[in-house]
Amino acid sequence: MTRILNILVPVDFTKSSLYAARYAASLATTHNARLYVLHVKE
Repeated sequence: MTRILNILVPVDFTKSSLYAARYAASLATTHNARLYVLHVKE
């Protein structure tokens, strides 16, 4: 099984992206992985 070391989650502050960020945080905790949150402003 592949080990998860890093997780990148993009957010745009919509409800769905914040839900995804919470899910990514849960995965990072479960797998002891690093979590990177990305937000780009134009």
